[in-house]
Amino acid sequence: MALLDILQQYSDPARARTDRIDDDFDEVVRQAPPRELGSGVAEAFRSDATPPFGQMIGNLFGQSDPQQRAGILNQLVWARRRSRSPSAGCTPGDADDRRPPRPLVTRCG
Repeated sequence: MALLDILQQYSDPARARTDRIDDDFDEVVRQAPPRELGSGVAEAFRSDATPPFGQMIGNLFGQSDPQQRAGILNQLVWARRRSRSPSAGCTPGDADDRRPPRPLVTRCG
């Protein structure tokens, strides 16, 4: 199915096929240009209709199983480490690393 056809289905929630959400998401990610996809996600986060980031993460964390909670915590720690400047005690190699480090938390809860 073409990208616009998939997206058109979700413009009207009454027409959206809930049994295909995961497959449709995967297909959109494969077909959409990365820059456009990134811009769309960024715009969604900036929208007045989007809850604050902390609230979204809190809800996600609260609905997650222990392994998923550990993954969320590891991603937040990794993102925080990447955002620190070298003057804050972070070496340039840590700040520039694009891959998450070995998990710090393996299970939460």
